[in-house]
Amino acid sequence: SSRFLKNGLGEFEIFLPGIHQIENCLVALTTFLETKEEFGIKDTNYNIIKNALSKTRWPGRLEVISEKPLIVLDGGHNIDGVTRVCEFVKQLNYSTKRCIFACSDNKEKEKMIKQIAPVFDEIIITSFTYKRHSSAQELFDYLDHPNKILIENIDEIIKYVYKEPYEFNLFLGSLYFVSEIRPKLKA
Repeated sequence: SSRFLKNGLGEFEIFLPGIHQIENCLVALTTFLETKEEFGIKDTNYNIIKNALSKTRWPGRLEVISEKPLIVLDGGHNIDGVTRVCEFVKQLNYSTKRCIFACSDNKEKEKMIKQIAPVFDEIIITSFTYKRHSSAQELFDYLDHPNKILIENIDEIIKYVYKEPYEFNLFLGSLYFVSEIRPKLKA
């Protein structure tokens, strides 16, 4: 969680991890406050706004799925999303960090992998069932990392992550990947 002070709202907590989440929140809040009168909103109840922001959760965006072991899920499906998630992960004080990565074929795969490689101690490459997925082998071949693993079966990956957990385990990639793996992780 993070705290911030803005537009006379006072200090309050928001539970969306990552500076980029706070930036997105501030953009939305500022846009609302600057344009509310155009939509006929004259009086603003700041307590309602603070309450709503403090309860906001975004499934699939740095979503904690499990605390023991720590498993996080993020649909960083483009280079900007992956870059911002990697910036966040770099700041975390865990001795071991693992990424499980899959993406769609029409994305900037090589650039995403180059962002991921220096941040994680172990990277597992996989794929998902949606028709536009990238080949796990192709992603694996792009990856220059001393501790890379190719596992195509998602159920095997989940068993592996629970059996051999790192302090921080991140499932990262396509929103299709997130939608496929989230129910399996939540089971």
